Amino acid sequence: MFVMLNDGGTCKDTDYDMAMRILIQRNFIFGLLTSGVAVTLLREAEFRDSKVGWLLIMTVKSHMNEE
Repeated sequence: MFVMLNDGGTCKDTDYDMAMRILIQRNFIFGLLTSGVAVTLLREAEFRDSKVGWLLIMTVKSHMNEE
């Protein structure tokens, strides 16, 4: 099992509330990591369209139901 989440990014402003939000998010990530849960960041993810793969799976399923 793994969790995909946002780490809060960087704080460009000196806004105290924004800095606290980022700190809370990173504290949550730290808690997950110390519990042994794998974590991946959304900004590192590469999204791809998988419609062709889904069409292939549905085609195979329909052929299996015909037999």
